[in-house]
Amino acid sequence: MDECKKIAEDLEKDLKGKERIIFPGAITNTEDHCALLDVYVFPTLWEGLSISMIEAMACGRCIIASDIPSNKELIEDGVNGYLFNINDRKVFKEKIENSITRKDIRDKMSGNAFRSSKIFSEKMMTDKIELEYLKLNRN
Repeated sequence: MDECKKIAEDLEKDLKGKERIIFPGAITNTEDHCALLDVYVFPTLWEGLSISMIEAMACGRCIIASDIPSNKELIEDGVNGYLFNINDRKVFKEKIENSITRKDIRDKMSGNAFRSSKIFSEKMMTDKIELEYLKLNRN
């Protein structure tokens, strides 16, 4: 988290003091917060399939996420968001800068993220989980 905050400070200096990066911590009213964001950054080292990232996608937000396996299930780099190697600060910073300064790219990826999120609807996910339980029950 400290490294992420340092990168954010550096970016804000580059943006001439505009405070545009926030670290909200744990929140319960996701929809209210997502509406305030242009970019959703998810620099995790490990995670299962992230519900918070799916929620941000469903809110039509541009996603920047670490390239761990579970994030690759949701994000196609350069199509519906950006993936980055957590150990490559330079690329991480470039992808954040590009997402902030290139509204055309951000808007395109945000739209693609929104469309991608549709395959993770509550009904579809419930049906998939039910199918897995039925398979287990047969054995």
